[in-house]
Amino acid sequence: MPSKISDEKIEKILELYEEGFSSRQIGKLLKIGNRTAMRYVNIHGLKPMTLKERTLKVKREIIENLKIKEREIEKHKPTTELSSSRIYHFNEDIFEVIDSEEKSILVGFYIRRRMLS
Repeated sequence: MPSKISDEKIEKILELYEEGFSSRQIGKLLKIGNRTAMRYVNIHGLKPMTLKERTLKVKREIIENLKIKEREIEKHKPTTELSSSRIYHFNEDIFEVIDSEEKSILVGFYIRRRMLS
């Protein structure tokens, strides 16, 4: 006679099945037979999902996770071009016009370094 499965394991079977796992996947994860997993799914009145239904459920979850990640990225984008959290403020357009020997030397070093790497 087979040993009784604990209530916690039954709850885990039902939880995994509702998340879209197949009875075979549940069986491997919980080290039980896939028929045993399916039996508890049927006993508790859950409708067996087709492969298409499981696939659609997983796709919806992936899309929802991507939307959450996009919202997280949007939260961390700076609200203005120059963020107020910048430590050092400087003139970003200083090399637009090269009008001194110091600027030309620095630009020369930069170009040479870029050509060598």
